[in-house]
Amino acid sequence: MNMQRILVVEDDGIVGRDLQETLVRHGYSVPHVAPTGERAIELVAQTAPDLVLMDISLGGRLDGIDVAARIQDSHGTPVIYITGGADDETQHRAQMTGPYGFLVKPFAEEDLMEAVKAALERYDSIQRLEASERRFVSTLRSISEGVISTDLAGNITFVNPVAERLTGWSSIEACGRPLGDVFTVRDADGGKVKSLAWSGVDRNAIRSVALVARDGTIVPIEDSTAPIKDDAGGLTGLVVVFRRRRLFDREGSEGEGEDERSISEGEDEQLVQMVESIVDPMFTMDADWRITYVNSQATGYFGRDRESVIGRAFWDDFSRDVRELYFGEFLKARETGQPHTFEMHHEARGKWFLVNTYPFAEGVLVLFRDITERKRGEEVRARMEKLEDLGYLARGFAHEFNNLLTVLFGNLSLATERLGEGNVVEGELGAARGVTEEAQNLVQQLLTFAKGGAPIKKAFGIGLLIEDLVNQHRGGINPKELRFRSDLKGDLGDVWADRGQIRRLLENLIRNAEQASYRAGEITIEGVRFSPGDEGISLEDDAYLEPEGETVVVRVVDRGHGMLDEVQARIFEPYFSTRDDANASGLGLTVCDSIIRGHGGSLRVDSREDEGTIMSVYLPVGSAGHSAGRWEESEEIVGEARRMEEGDEARTGIGAGARAPRLEGKGQPRVLVLEDEPLIRELIAANLTDAGYEVEATAHGAATVEAYRRARDEGRCFDLVLMDLSIPEGMGGAEAIERIREMDSEVKAVVSSGYSNDPVMAAPEEYGFTAVLPKPYDPAELRDLIVKVLSS
Repeated sequence: MNMQRILVVEDDGIVGRDLQETLVRHGYSVPHVAPTGERAIELVAQTAPDLVLMDISLGGRLDGIDVAARIQDSHGTPVIYITGGADDETQHRAQMTGPYGFLVKPFAEEDLMEAVKAALERYDSIQRLEASERRFVSTLRSISEGVISTDLAGNITFVNPVAERLTGWSSIEACGRPLGDVFTVRDADGGKVKSLAWSGVDRNAIRSVALVARDGTIVPIEDSTAPIKDDAGGLTGLVVVFRRRRLFDREGSEGEGEDERSISEGEDEQLVQMVESIVDPMFTMDADWRITYVNSQATGYFGRDRESVIGRAFWDDFSRDVRELYFGEFLKARETGQPHTFEMHHEARGKWFLVNTYPFAEGVLVLFRDITERKRGEEVRARMEKLEDLGYLARGFAHEFNNLLTVLFGNLSLATERLGEGNVVEGELGAARGVTEEAQNLVQQLLTFAKGGAPIKKAFGIGLLIEDLVNQHRGGINPKELRFRSDLKGDLGDVWADRGQIRRLLENLIRNAEQASYRAGEITIEGVRFSPGDEGISLEDDAYLEPEGETVVVRVVDRGHGMLDEVQARIFEPYFSTRDDANASGLGLTVCDSIIRGHGGSLRVDSREDEGTIMSVYLPVGSAGHSAGRWEESEEIVGEARRMEEGDEARTGIGAGARAPRLEGKGQPRVLVLEDEPLIRELIAANLTDAGYEVEATAHGAATVEAYRRARDEGRCFDLVLMDLSIPEGMGGAEAIERIREMDSEVKAVVSSGYSNDPVMAAPEEYGFTAVLPKPYDPAELRDLIVKVLSS
């Protein structure tokens, strides 16, 4: 099998070579990359490629659209456009050339290969179809019978030479006309025979009639009619085959006339059977938009029996707005005499229809096809694409934005700690911290759903987290006077998960429960831990659980207004929301679903209207067994940190974070910091210096490595290194820790970054780090973490 040849037309040499190498790697032949439109036209003529990848913006006299149009006119070669974005006029020009696809820069390699494969398959299919049609038309032209084919509305689409001679109509003149204008037939008594349109007579059922040619000549013929159907069995038109027959005598004609009448009646009966067998609603309307015929499927669509539908005005079922929107679409077939297809949204029924209209007598013939599921799928894909675009944007700005939040959040926290409780600006500082936390939460939600928020797992007590959330809501502002309580079935123990993400998940579920609850209702957070082999551990109003592995189930239960089945089916869709206020993003449950899936778990919703909702979180306990070098929140360390928070140190102005621990045989603990942002460096230095650490800060990895080497040579080693992962213009944390570990394999290092999807953040011990701290963070979090690492 010959390799399929592709021509790349791209004026950027680097991009062109990259496309060429990618396509060759996937088995295609790409001998040339054309830098201009003029060169592309020459190469198409010389090499006859199977496909052209065409950049729209080209240097030179011709742009990509001009070139594609010329290639299509001369060679018919399929074209895929590549663009970095285009205005409406450019997009319209591009569409007019009939492209086989669009790729918007930047695009992934898999998107490129999928577009190429689809275009080549489509072109091959069209080529085979055209070849088949050519063979078919050639056969029809060469046979001795006359052949006329029509479309669904009875308008002629093909006339062979024999039919041209017998009817007196040329193919050019006949095509597009109603069959009755060209193929006019009468019975033996001179009476006009009913139109053959929609006749379902088998080809073997031949009748004898008289054809009235264009010049009035009477031609005795025998004809038969058969329906034309598509691959799905739908009716698309009919074909009439006829031939001249010998004249018959008067006596014989009377008998044949009787036979013709019986066959004509049989045709009418088969006509009805065939139209009734069409699976889509079909009906006809006169010039006044009154319904003149409906098949059985159409009676179901109108919701009335046939008698009450016939004669009814079609537009009576629609509002004025809908009529104004679609009236022109229905009118086009009548005005142009050509079939017309469009999509129509029936708001009252909540359905989408593909509408095919055909000129029919003085009115139109209409076929409806329900495409609601397809449209819903398109809407979901569109929402996903929008969210993915937001994800790319969020990931692109995550580092810079999280750096800003780290500075803002950190300085607000330090100011609060230094001023102490009861200061005159305590309320303002608290409000600013709250808004900063909301900004952090929004960024993390976007990153999580956009797969930019991989879980950063560590061991923590899930029961403690639940109690903390319940206490937080009990003590917060509660305009609905809701009651919050926890119901934990025994000790839930530790889970190996991303504490921040699990907290965000539960907060979202609690927030939804609050919004769904009536005034003065109750919200319960239940929890249970079970292992394989446990006999039925049951939660209230829930079936017995059958775990596949050790699992914690947390349920948020409200007694609010509940959800309908159709709402439950869509709650995890992005942007779907039953709320209509400005703050309803429709992302909350989508993010929850993404978080739990990232942990290998699942979410389940059980809800009944006016009875309440239960959201169940199934969280695998997980294991840190493969990560023995990674620190965990042991009870001893947590307890030590809490004792320090509650002791004298907590009243020295430092606040909630733990102070520097006293290391045996050493004085003040020393911390080396790698951070390229000056404001964050200053914040970290001030925070740790106040907490009792000796701090040295560096701006790039090379300086960090040199500072660590110098300190070792002087016998004053650093006890911990805190490293930013991403340094845009220098050595980052991942490379710097490798250099330091060559000097000291026992170094304790914490990695920090705003990119939570980086593999270093997900598995720090595999890259030589002891712990991880995502940005943005509270200064107290940093102090607590350093205490835990130094004490582990």
